[in-house]
Amino acid sequence: MIEEHKIQQKERHIIVTAYLILAILFSIFIIIISLFPEIIYGKRLTPENKHILSITANYSIFISFIGDIIEVVCLFLLFQWKKNAFWILLITKVVMVINNFIYTIINVSLQKSFITLIESRYIFFGIMLLYIVFQIKKNGVKAWDYLD
Repeated sequence: MIEEHKIQQKERHIIVTAYLILAILFSIFIIIISLFPEIIYGKRLTPENKHILSITANYSIFISFIGDIIEVVCLFLLFQWKKNAFWILLITKVVMVINNFIYTIINVSLQKSFITLIESRYIFFGIMLLYIVFQIKKNGVKAWDYLD
């Protein structure tokens, strides 16, 4: 009976809470920036390739925008102790990396697409850091162990 009560009192370390809040704020900032694609793509496009890139850039921006929204939802679900949110977040990041890779192959070059793929390791660094942060213990229990 005491252990059931102890398990139901889910407490996260302040570092875990701070990381989740910062991740949510950063993700919301990225969503706001993605609403203005000319900030991201406008200065790099020349008139010759602007027409060609418009279809695939819009597609890529849309996929990234949906991925960013899923990321924010997953981070809020992690606040609610849902382990599936972590795995959905990981799958979303994989889809976004594939999306960026395909976009770069189609519009830039094969060589640059592999550079994009290599640079995508920073995307997975965030997931890895999230997992590491969830290993921080409070009252002798990892935050990861509280996830349902």
